[in-house]
Amino acid sequence: MKWFAGPMAGLVAAVGAALPVSYAHAAELALKPSPELAPPAPKSAAGPPARPGQPRPPAAPTPEEPPRGVLFLRADRIDGEEDRITAEGSVELRSRYETVLADWLNYDVINDEIWAKGNVVIRRGFDWITGPEVRYTRDTEVGFFKGPRFFVADVSGSGSADEIRFKGPDRYDVIDARYTTCIAPNRDWYLNSD
Repeated sequence: MKWFAGPMAGLVAAVGAALPVSYAHAAELALKPSPELAPPAPKSAAGPPARPGQPRPPAAPTPEEPPRGVLFLRADRIDGEEDRITAEGSVELRSRYETVLADWLNYDVINDEIWAKGNVVIRRGFDWITGPEVRYTRDTEVGFFKGPRFFVADVSGSGSADEIRFKGPDRYDVIDARYTTCIAPNRDWYLNSD
């Protein structure tokens, strides 16, 4: 992770704000989801109110869907309008579930799409992928990562590829991949595929 030294100028703005954003100094931006883009609120499964003296039936379990939540964007320079934001220099885009670091990042607010270039790192928990370029849609988890190196913490596995194609939640196509659970630099065994 890139750490920021020196004073940081702060800015908090809501997505959908009417004024364009353009700052030449270091900036920080909190992107709050607009009501149109947020997932629908869960419906109450409680049913009609219980009569006095009668026990209330247990509520039906609702499927857990991670909330879209707030995105925090920090960079040396942030430019944008209500539907697209571009950040340059020591970029950090952070949500509750992942962090994206890059030299340059473009965030499409309407499509919830991230396009990042230059020293890109995506972290989810202890897992990470790094490489020169990534482009993917956050809500569908569809996109690609060019020239990645990666680490999977659960199995202490690592590898590299020419490209990873994100095909949805926990679904990937990995092109020209190399993978091992051996500790670097010893590669006692590895898996290589086209």
